Amino acid sequence: DSLLFMIENPPDDTGDPIFICNNTTFDFTSGLYKPLRINRNNVSIECFPDSNVSSSCMFLGGSQHIILEGSIVNIKISGITFTELDGDNSSVYGILSSPSSIIFEECFWIGNQGNAMVE
Repeated sequence: DSLLFMIENPPDDTGDPIFICNNTTFDFTSGLYKPLRINRNNVSIECFPDSNVSSSCMFLGGSQHIILEGSIVNIKISGITFTELDGDNSSVYGILSSPSSIIFEECFWIGNQGNAMVE
């Protein structure tokens, strides 16, 4: 809960990475977490570096994982596995305007259902 708040409300615009510990799972099926909203520049969310890519962090279940909004640049999401999405939505949904720049690095979409994984 507090980690998602920090991601949505970082202390500054420096783009310093916000690290999530390896093997952390955000379970969206419980209703405890809402989709992560990113609507500012210079946001970097990274699963803490590890030599084993399979030990990534996980966004699990729910009807949406991330919502990207506005004209945002320098966004990086790294090492996250998005899994078990249900419903008719998208795992990552963008309501974007130009210019926008988002990088997904070593992210995986596994066992999802929905309209699209990234829309």
